[in-house]
Parts: sequence; C-alpha cells; structure tokens
Amino acid sequence: MASPFYWDMSPEARAFSDRFAATKGMPPTMIQAGTYSAALHDLKAVKAAGTDEAKAVMAKIVATIPGDQAFRPLHEGGCPLVKK
Repeated sequence: MASPFYWDMSPEARAFSDRFAATKGMPPTMIQAGTYSAALHDLKAVKAAGTDEAKAVMAKIVATIPGDQAFRPLHEGGCPLVKK
C-alpha cells in the first residue's frame, strides 16, 4: 500500500509525528497529517496576508510557489519508467 505520508519519512515528519504521538498516544495517520498540513498552510497565509479576508488569503496561498517551479515536465523527472 502506498501512502503520501509516513511518520519516519524525514526529520520534519519524525518531529511532527513525535509531537502528535506525545498527545495522542500514536503517530498520525495520513489523513491527520494532511489535515494538519492544510490547516497550517492556511493559517500561515492568514498571518502573511494580515487579514482573514478570503481573497487576500487566497492570493498568499497561490503566490507561495509559482506554478513553473512547483511542476516540471514528466520527461524531466528522472523516473526510469517514463519513456524518453
């Protein structure tokens, strides 16, 4: 089974999982980690916008990573399963 979140994937994931487990008694599930990540991203955008007005917050969310930097063409990804 594949999962976009694994508690021991990186030092950051491990630190978050340790904090979560300290309060809940077990590491977070994929759903819990994703929900936390989305909520944290939204709260950071509210702080950066200086308001909770939806249009201003959405502008900060969208401006976080420009599309040309967030994605690359499939053939540039280096996956051996992609034909060149």
